[in-house]
Amino acid sequence: MSLHYADDTLILVPGDARSLTSLKFLLYAFEMMTGPKINFHKSFVYNLCRCEEVGMSAATILNCYIDTLPFTYLGLPVKMTSLTRKDWQPLIERVEKRLPTWKENALSRGG
Repeated sequence: MSLHYADDTLILVPGDARSLTSLKFLLYAFEMMTGPKINFHKSFVYNLCRCEEVGMSAATILNCYIDTLPFTYLGLPVKMTSLTRKDWQPLIERVEKRLPTWKENALSRGG
């Protein structure tokens, strides 16, 4: 499974060596076919199984860093549990702040 936004991509894969080497092969194939390079030195592995050895192995295979949950993605925390109202509040406030402008632009001039 993957989620794309602008130049960010979240890819969820099993932590076994075969899946990770297949992923790395696919990422290199993507580089060769499209041109843009993958910045592995800016990439992170988030280990969801909480086994340190699996996380370290994945980071080694993919040549990237290992990090822990929660982390922020698009202004919202990504964590193992569901988001609380407190977690959603910054996003709600940003939308509320922009809502008057959106309403103004959507209204017809004729009334």
